[in-house]
Amino acid sequence: MYSEKALTDFQDLERSRPLQSLSSFLWMYMHKEFREKERAKIELQKFVSNLLARVRKDPVEAAVTVFSGSSRDQLRQRMMMFARFLGFWVTDIYDAQKIYDPIGPGGLQVFLSTLLRAREGQCPLLEPGQKTYKVRFDEFVGAVDMVLAEVRFHEREAIKTEIADMNGRDDMIDLEVSLEMVVDVWVALDLQLDSRLEALFVAHDSNGDGDLDTYEYYEMMRKLDPEAYVNDALNLRRIYAKMCLYQRVDAGVFCRAAREHGLAAFKVGRQRVLSSKQEGTGVRLIPVYTAAKNAIQETISEISECPDYPVMMNYWALCESLVRGKQNPEMAWLAFYHASRLYSSMKNALRRGETWGEGHAQKLEMAAASPEPRHRIGSESRLNAAKKVVRSNSYEKLLGDAAAEVLGE
Repeated sequence: MYSEKALTDFQDLERSRPLQSLSSFLWMYMHKEFREKERAKIELQKFVSNLLARVRKDPVEAAVTVFSGSSRDQLRQRMMMFARFLGFWVTDIYDAQKIYDPIGPGGLQVFLSTLLRAREGQCPLLEPGQKTYKVRFDEFVGAVDMVLAEVRFHEREAIKTEIADMNGRDDMIDLEVSLEMVVDVWVALDLQLDSRLEALFVAHDSNGDGDLDTYEYYEMMRKLDPEAYVNDALNLRRIYAKMCLYQRVDAGVFCRAAREHGLAAFKVGRQRVLSSKQEGTGVRLIPVYTAAKNAIQETISEISECPDYPVMMNYWALCESLVRGKQNPEMAWLAFYHASRLYSSMKNALRRGETWGEGHAQKLEMAAASPEPRHRIGSESRLNAAKKVVRSNSYEKLLGDAAAEVLGE
């Protein structure tokens, strides 16, 4: 799922679209997998049930975990990160009184960008199970320098020092532990964002009336990002017009609009020049890509009516564009991997003699007959637990409804 989210984010950024939240993406993913709306809701409920049962422990369970002296639970830590990206709070693996808050879409983007670069486009980015991923320290540092290019130098160096101290003299480091440290830096920066935005507002409210007028707004945008001030002028006008729906464009209105539209927000760095290793990664894809292209072209008429066909062609076009342009080889490998998987799935369906949707309908009938597990999460009030996961976004509301159903309210 992470690799598909990375592909979606890459294309959204290329088209200057806002990033999709993980809750929105998860619903889209479930609907893609199960096709039928009601079935997708059932599977979403099961997914949320299993996730919350594993990432929220009551004090008794936490005490047992500590007493057992068990080492880092790799799988649970991975699920905790996913749950936080999804918008849920989680409890510490050893201390149930310690709560970790949700992580916003920007944190997920930092996580995926660093993971993709460190894994060199290998799929899946993180395999299911307890496998521990090790990467070279210098390669991870290169990924951090690229992704956190806009973070102050001393903050990037602090991450490197912390990872080096944790790892001792070993050249190979734990990828997921290191990723958590990088995300923690983003969380700290995000917490400071409102203060920075308020200071920005005060600095450009030249007459001090607490109401940002047109001239003050555009002067702020010009100093903030001279390139976007020209290239994205129409969007900047739309943003200000939306703020003017309020009686006053005060600091609160400005901060909400800035967060919503990404003004003055932390941006993930983008690499302009490929390293020699990245060039090698791209070169290895060319013969595989060429062979697959020929196979797809020979059978394209047989699969063109499948619902997955346009998605496959979208991934394929992205892969082809990146290969020809010698850009972002890690993303090219992701696109190739998912295009190939969809192609194989469609071909296998043809070999089984299925018409599109027939085999899937049978799977739905079998799944519908299976019992649906229900879980009680810790000792907390079920109604309060349900309320905490409900958000204003419609997809997040869907998750909240699913969680409320799972928790029995």
